[in-house]
Amino acid sequence: MENHHKYRQKTALITGSAHGIGYQLAYVFASHSYNLVLVDKDQEKLAVIAQGKRI
Repeated sequence: MENHHKYRQKTALITGSAHGIGYQLAYVFASHSYNLVLVDKDQEKLAVIAQGKRI
């Protein structure tokens, strides 16, 4: 049997990702090539983060 799970993409869902710990976690997971699903009520900051800019 082949080991297919080592080729799977990893995805992280992070709530509160525009501020504080959620923001830092998003940066860490992104630096490890995770696909990110970012959720926060501050849509303006999320838009900046989605463009790949650090705040």
